[in-house]
Amino acid sequence: MPRKLLSAKEVEDKIQGDRPYISLDHSTFVKTTVKAKFIDSKYGEWWAKPTMVIIGRGHPKRGAKCSMEKFLVRLKPFNLDVDVDTYDGLSAKARFIDPIYGEFWAIPKNVLNGTRHRKRSLYEKCKKPKFTPEQVEKKIQETRPHIKIKPDSYTNTHIAATFIDDVFGCICI
Repeated sequence: MPRKLLSAKEVEDKIQGDRPYISLDHSTFVKTTVKAKFIDSKYGEWWAKPTMVIIGRGHPKRGAKCSMEKFLVRLKPFNLDVDVDTYDGLSAKARFIDPIYGEFWAIPKNVLNGTRHRKRSLYEKCKKPKFTPEQVEKKIQETRPHIKIKPDSYTNTHIAATFIDDVFGCICI
């Protein structure tokens, strides 16, 4: 049996019961399965299917709330500070301060899942090479025995190094 499609007034009545801060823009409403414009009194407008708003999904920035005290406890192992004035829940961007690399903006839940200052992430990737110069040279010798790596130029597999070709001389790749 097909579901009864709701009118714009019925959708707004269902939403107003639980969340009076959300209203529907009636001029954009077509039916409950087509996106319409909703207005949140604090975060502004967004587009969503009325059925999703009825079941409880609101403005994307209104996401999961976490008190500042709880968030600071969860943030402690990451050796980061957060600018308290910019924190507004787990889903809205906030300013973080990394003691080594300075400040950066990120979504708090992403920081808790592993996002760091962009420079720190690059440094940590380059910190430990995946292969030693000997391992790289061994791999090269299997396919191109006339090429050798200059060991003091090698730092990591994704950074340029100098190779010595018996035929052509030095090559930087």
